[in-house]
Amino acid sequence: MKLKAFSLLIFSALLFSCASPPESVEPAANANSAQVESGSSIDVVPTAASVQDYPSPVAIIDENVEVAEGYPAPGEAFVTEAEGYPAPDTTAGGVPASDEVAEAGVVVEYAEPADDSTEKADLPDRELSGPQSREIQVTAPDELNLFGTYNTLGADEPRPAVLLLHMLGGNRKDWEATGFSQQLNDNGFITLAIDMRGHGESLSNRDWVKSEEDLLLVWEWLIAQPEVDAANSFIIGASIGGNMALRTAANAPTVKGAVLLSPGLNYRDVTTDDAIASIDRPVLMFAMTNDSYSANSVNQLGELNTTQATANVIDGSAHGTRMFGVYQGLEDQILAFLNSNVN
Repeated sequence: MKLKAFSLLIFSALLFSCASPPESVEPAANANSAQVESGSSIDVVPTAASVQDYPSPVAIIDENVEVAEGYPAPGEAFVTEAEGYPAPDTTAGGVPASDEVAEAGVVVEYAEPADDSTEKADLPDRELSGPQSREIQVTAPDELNLFGTYNTLGADEPRPAVLLLHMLGGNRKDWEATGFSQQLNDNGFITLAIDMRGHGESLSNRDWVKSEEDLLLVWEWLIAQPEVDAANSFIIGASIGGNMALRTAANAPTVKGAVLLSPGLNYRDVTTDDAIASIDRPVLMFAMTNDSYSANSVNQLGELNTTQATANVIDGSAHGTRMFGVYQGLEDQILAFLNSNVN
């Protein structure tokens, strides 16, 4: 009996020890924990701090000493398509990054500061599509209709033309909203602003490979118009539209020159380093310092083609078409570039 009671006592002690909670263990620190919580497994490291100067041929359009010493670190803000920022396709170290990085809300190096109220353009209300404008459609190889706004100026003789390409998530009306397309018209340039595939009225899935084919057709349509001076026509693009403008210019020898606002080395697999290295016509590029992914890209693109590319890094944070109204003199510099390259 005593043996049985002793056995029960031992069994109860063992049972109690098994039921007791384990000791609290502090989890080991994980360098990727922030990325895991936000849904990403890739560590995105900003590159701004590693850039210490602006090698030639980059032009610094600012006399602020602090800017000349290096790219200021960007403020933190989430990147969204609605803001016109394509997700970078490589991290700072050149490691391929998936689309999920930006979609999960990871902060990347070219995001705008949280408070960018001083960097937004104060744009006046404007009447869109002036009296010389008409809506046109260009049919892509897969029968998709690409919609555009075409302003002929009512020209009696051929005039230089400019094809305008918007940012990611934007549309052709963005150029009218800034007033820049009207300024081009006022200075004698015919304009065609197009809705790229998957944007505006060009309803489709976004496909940048097909978009490259689309834009070659759009360009051929533009320079085939009797009122267009095909030998003196240009492409201007913003953000990923800038990348597409450069690639179109590299693929179409009839493009006289290109202007790129906030291009990147790689937006959604639309690369620019290969295009800039092969182009033999003038390219004018702009980016703002706190938009550091684009600023660094413009810096590198300028170095890849020192004979044709002119890179301008401007103090500020605005991206793409948002630079209009923020950088005073941007429009004048673009017009001077266009006029200087018209025969």
